[in-house]
Amino acid sequence: LTGGATWGQPEIRRTVQLEAGQNPFPRRCCLPVEDFDWEDDAPLRTPMENTIIYELHVRGYTVHPSAGVAHPGTFDGLVEKIPYLRDLGVTAVELMPVADFPGRRNWGYDGVDLFAPARCYGRPDDLRALVDAAHGLGLAVLLDVVYNHLGPDGAYLSAFSPHYFTDRHRSPWGAGVDLDGPYSRGVRDFFIANARHWVCEYHMDGLRFDAVHALQDGSPDHLLQELAAEVRAGAPGRRLHLMAEDNRNLAGMVRPPAEGGWGLDAVWSDDSHHVLRRLLTGGSSSAASRTMTRSATAPWENASTTRSRRLPSARPLPYACSPPRRRSCSWGRSGPPPRPSSTSPTTTPNSAAW
Repeated sequence: LTGGATWGQPEIRRTVQLEAGQNPFPRRCCLPVEDFDWEDDAPLRTPMENTIIYELHVRGYTVHPSAGVAHPGTFDGLVEKIPYLRDLGVTAVELMPVADFPGRRNWGYDGVDLFAPARCYGRPDDLRALVDAAHGLGLAVLLDVVYNHLGPDGAYLSAFSPHYFTDRHRSPWGAGVDLDGPYSRGVRDFFIANARHWVCEYHMDGLRFDAVHALQDGSPDHLLQELAAEVRAGAPGRRLHLMAEDNRNLAGMVRPPAEGGWGLDAVWSDDSHHVLRRLLTGGSSSAASRTMTRSATAPWENASTTRSRRLPSARPLPYACSPPRRRSCSWGRSGPPPRPSSTSPTTTPNSAAW
């Protein structure tokens, strides 16, 4: 804790370094991990524009008897399904969030221990074995991460510091994450370290950032712009897919930082997803057809009203900037109870931060 202590065996020891000055957070803090024998690990082969993503939930995909696996509801059970996924023709598997949570069942969007794979799915090395097996069959593994809130039960970050959340920003889940306050440097480093953790310790090939529009950040550089640069710097020579879920259709998200963007690779197109889902699964066919036609001819007409001082050109995102993906959608709150109401939350950013 003094900034220079090490522990564990020499080959697996880690160093804790504290931020100088008044910052109450560790600048970088890594725990020792067991050595893992990566057998079939290989760099990501498929470029973003050719990637076909199959999103799944570790437990939900393997727990039913029809899955036919020996270890249902676990990372090991999912390893048994990797050949099936490969044969479907997908090029990447995206795991819904696996950060640990209270209890044994959760969609993943109420995680509270962001650096720990959920214990009910298996050990950390079981997750590494899953990634290793997927790489051995030529599949990339992407991970959904949630940085806009913590779950309502077991969220103890505020017990360590009062600076993780702030009432200056509000989110659908309560107090907003403090990304631009006097002590925000440590908060930003916490999430950046987490992203690097999944990529470096578990060899994830990319990350999907949940509900980015709920990350209110008035800093000159948005958290995700800094995070993307740090993650890529920590994995030199590797192709990474970094993509955001965002309902504002901001083209700057996928522009390089040199052009004033965030440097992400893709944005999940909510508009296309919701229209296709309605067309294929229910509702009035005539209404769905009209909606499809309207979406195809003017899909981004409302985006021009969105403004962000971190995105000098918040123009609508063209289709060419949104590579084709096959996925389903999920959502996910920070701070203590009360829980949010069952009505649809308002996601309008705090005007003071934008």
